[in-house]
Amino acid sequence: MMENAVWFERIANALLAICSGLALVLGAIWGKKKSTPTTEPGRMEIAGALIDGKEAQALRASIDANTAALERNTTATERNVTATSQSVDKIDGASDEIRELRLEMRFNARRD
Repeated sequence: MMENAVWFERIANALLAICSGLALVLGAIWGKKKSTPTTEPGRMEIAGALIDGKEAQALRASIDANTAALERNTTATERNVTATSQSVDKIDGASDEIRELRLEMRFNARRD
């Protein structure tokens, strides 16, 4: 009975190997057929879309504008972080002064 199970497992493994090999070969063949882009002169393919030179220039201009906006945003964010840090420092200083005033008030209340 054990021998039958071993043979059954070997046959199943062989069938799996054959099917995997066949899928690999067919995938390679179909992949080569679909990977050849059909572009016309003066056009280029970006992410599967065919665009001409004017569209590429417009895309470049929008990317440059976006980059400049991101740089301005980074500068503004850095200024905001600096201002927030200064505000936190001032609040900490005020908290320390209030703490000192409380201690002084307690000390004066005990003396009276």
